[in-house]
Amino acid sequence: MASAFTAPHVTEFLDVDVTRTMELVARSRGAEGYARVNPLAVLSRAMCRALHRTPELNPSLQGEQISVSRRVHLGIATATDRGLMVPVVPDTHALSMGELALRIRVGDSGP
Repeated sequence: MASAFTAPHVTEFLDVDVTRTMELVARSRGAEGYARVNPLAVLSRAMCRALHRTPELNPSLQGEQISVSRRVHLGIATATDRGLMVPVVPDTHALSMGELALRIRVGDSGP
């Protein structure tokens, strides 16, 4: 409750043309290693690569120190029978599109 009155809240709505994304998904299906590519994988990979290239947008708080890392870990909130879970795929910036799509689909966070 406290955050409802003390933290700023922002809502933004955007219209996005995903025609080229859907064309990439269609071309990728059936290609070696890309059988499971979907729009979520394409957008996730784009976001993770952008964060890797712009580490100042990927800070974390270590005690009282702000730390910036080029490593990018992806968490996707997922509704389960046990409630909302957020499995994390580490080092997503280093994965190919096919690898990321597979890990998102099967919930494999890797080694």
